[in-house]
Formats: sequence, structure tokens, C-alpha cells
Amino acid sequence: MLYGCCVNLLPKTLDRIGLEYAGRLKRLGYDYIELPLNELAQLSEQEFRDARTVLEELDLPCRACNDFMPARFQITGPDVTSRAELTDYLRRALERAARLGISFAVFGSPWSRSCPEHYSREAAFGQIAEFLSLAGEEAAPYQVVIAIEPINRGETNMLNHFSDGVRMARTVDYPNVRVLCDYYHLRFEGDPPLCPAGRRERAVDPHPHLPAGRPPLPH
Repeated sequence: MLYGCCVNLLPKTLDRIGLEYAGRLKRLGYDYIELPLNELAQLSEQEFRDARTVLEELDLPCRACNDFMPARFQITGPDVTSRAELTDYLRRALERAARLGISFAVFGSPWSRSCPEHYSREAAFGQIAEFLSLAGEEAAPYQVVIAIEPINRGETNMLNHFSDGVRMARTVDYPNVRVLCDYYHLRFEGDPPLCPAGRRERAVDPHPHLPAGRPPLPH
């Protein structure tokens, strides 16, 4: 088993991707760092190359990314971001992910996938599936897995339960679109722990998230 650390929620003073924590993670014995994909995609080419050099010199790989896309993107409802803009972003971001050797790109993006008020939730589900099909298609040449992250109802109103994520992965039906288990959100929603049979489910991604310093769970 390998242990990594997501740095996108940590306070940043030196850079916008959290690279300032890389040396500390290496000294603490972490196997990899998890960086924000959205911010990686926004770096200039030189900034990106410099970031990759830092990780190479530390021998600390970036095995996964979260913070999948810009908050301004909307993939549900009557007014969605155009397919052309989404495709352009996915190609740029996933190409950089591949250059870092990333295996998993975590799709959380609660703001982008939330169903607008008075809009059909089934229609929104279908729109998310359409987007994930596009993401899976764009990620496939790079052998990157798109990991759907179920997120609690306090942050979004779509795909709150682990079972929702599994249903979505089965709907998309791409071998590289799977569902991640984040134990904070799992416990927040009162979902049962994964049984051995659940862990063997093809749709389940072998890249879980474990909470550290997260807000308290609801009583």
C-alpha cells in the first residue's frame, strides 16, 4: 500500500499548487503527493516544468490529482459549459497529468455537478454521465483513471452516496471511469463500510481518500 497527501486544501504561501509541501512530505515518509489538476493546467509551461523538476529531484511522484476543473465550469442544468471548452480543458489538463505520471484524476467538482433548483435530477445525472464519458475518452490514451468522488449533501446535491458513484460508473461504462471511496464523505452520509465483495467491484477505484483535519461529522 502507498500513502499520499492531498495538498490542495492546505494554506499556500509560496505557490498555488501546494508544491511547497513536497519536501516536508518526503521527509515524513509519504510515497507520493496529490496535486490539484485545475491549478496544474493553469501553470505556464515553464512553471509546469519547474514543478516537475522539483518532484523529480525529491523522488516524490505525483500519483493522483484532485480539484478536477475550474469552479466556473457547469455540467448540469439548462446553461452548461460548451463541449468545446470542456474538451479543450480536458486535453490540456490530462496531457499535463500524463507528463507527471499521474494514474488517477479525482472528479469531485461539487459546484460544477450540482443540480440547479427546479431542474430534473435524472437529467442532471445524464449530463454528468455525458461529461464523464468525454473525460474517460480523453483520459484513455494517457492511461489515466477518472475517479468519481461521492461528496456529502452539505457540498453538493448530486452523487452523495457511494452507491450513487457506482451507479454513475456503471452508466458511463468506461473501463477507466471508476468510483473512489472517500471515508469522510462515506461516514458523513452514513454509508456502510465497503465489504470485501464491494472492494472487488470493477467500478471501484483502488485509490481511497482518508480524512485528516476535516470538519466534524454531523451527529
